[in-house]
Amino acid sequence: MLAVAGWLLFPLAAVQGLYVRLRTPRLPGAPGRPDGASGRGGAKLRLLVVGESTTAGVGAPDQEHALAGAAASALAALETCQVHWQALGEIGYKAHEVRSKLLAHQPSTVADAVIIALGVNDTIGFSRAHHWRRELAALIRDVRVRTGPAPVFVSAVPPLGRFPLFPRALRWILGIRAQLLDAHARKLAQAMTDVIHVPVSFNGERELLCADGFHPSAAGYRQWGEQLAAAIHAWRQKEDVSQSRGHTAL
Repeated sequence: MLAVAGWLLFPLAAVQGLYVRLRTPRLPGAPGRPDGASGRGGAKLRLLVVGESTTAGVGAPDQEHALAGAAASALAALETCQVHWQALGEIGYKAHEVRSKLLAHQPSTVADAVIIALGVNDTIGFSRAHHWRRELAALIRDVRVRTGPAPVFVSAVPPLGRFPLFPRALRWILGIRAQLLDAHARKLAQAMTDVIHVPVSFNGERELLCADGFHPSAAGYRQWGEQLAAAIHAWRQKEDVSQSRGHTAL
């Protein structure tokens, strides 16, 4: 019933969406190199972040304070090591474009962990849920071809229904669509080996959004990066315990 209601409200949402697009400032990606290192210590971890405009750092003052840099900084603190990070993102790209137009032209690299942050453009563009899931699965497989068997952490589709930028009808429809795509991402993660779905905590706090009211601010990226880093750290601890038990059994 919610889906039917959403489609009935689609003409109104389309008009509101056009209005929002015309009045929303278009911001560039964060300045600076899309790679770097955070933290200190002898041990090193390699982190690759793949995604859309948030991975490109829209709304952040520089790449170090965008999603990849924020996640690497938080992870370095948790692991007490140095984290080498790389951001691979493009503004406006859906999952299939990230895979076919961005990732396909990148050289192979080794990673200890991969973050995928996608879903906003697929939500706004009304990508069909089965198409989104298929393209996300293909992207994960293609990433692993280039990075090796690294664990992949799929960040939840941002809860667009809580974004104050959107008028009520549009916010409601996009919220439903984001939940639907995120449910498919969560089920996909459960079905794949070493793929972890990471929930995102955001309740529409204005200080976590930048000037366009749509992309994260530096504070928003920091909070998001901390959540992703915590998930990676928890997975690594679990793997360490599992390997330790395996050695003991031998």
